[in-house]
Amino acid sequence: MGVAETSFLCIILTVIKSYKMVVVPLYSKQEETLIEYGKKLTVLDVVPQEYIVSFEVKPMSYKPEWQSVFHMTPGGDMGYAERNSAFFVDSYGVLFIMSPINGTTQSTETTVLPLISWTKLEVSQLKTNGKFIYSISINETIVYTTVNNDAQNFSNVVVYAADVYYSPQNGSIRYLSISDPVQETTFDIEPLVNITYKGVLKRAAMHGAIAPAMHGAITKIPVISIQSNKEHVEIGFFREF
Repeated sequence: MGVAETSFLCIILTVIKSYKMVVVPLYSKQEETLIEYGKKLTVLDVVPQEYIVSFEVKPMSYKPEWQSVFHMTPGGDMGYAERNSAFFVDSYGVLFIMSPINGTTQSTETTVLPLISWTKLEVSQLKTNGKFIYSISINETIVYTTVNNDAQNFSNVVVYAADVYYSPQNGSIRYLSISDPVQETTFDIEPLVNITYKGVLKRAAMHGAIAPAMHGAITKIPVISIQSNKEHVEIGFFREF
């Protein structure tokens, strides 16, 4: 008695996982705003672990003292998270940015802000490969970055430009944006291989491969395992004979 032939169509699919960042605005003020003592712009219910704060600043002159540009605080000035973040300028026009990093308020000295000229500033904290990366950018160039192992959510955060603790910087800000970046995961399924075979199949000995045979039959086709550049995918094709 002859061996019956069987035909099958095998379509292998690959699953590609991709990420994109969706920015959820928490507060924005695009128009030019004078920096003034105790100017409260808003109160945020929460500043999350991941955030982006950006604005442009134009100083008009400097004073021989510490000057406040922008300050986010749940209340107070010197405690942990009470400068989250805070931007100050010294008497020489050097910009200092302070944020809660790894259990302490970290002060980062950056650069001299040019007078009567707009400078874009950005502070961000983003989760990458399971770690929270804190970064400072000036005019779209990253000037400082570190890992924050103590990233937290902070509630009832007051946003000042400038605060009530120091003299205000003579100047203005514009294009203020405070946002919560959220990673959105998407899955795309695409055909990878389309195999058509006609003949008799049996289970091969080498790692679940499928091979034609001159006799015998199989009870099922073993699992096929493929590797794409994004995701490992295992697809099982089973058929009783």
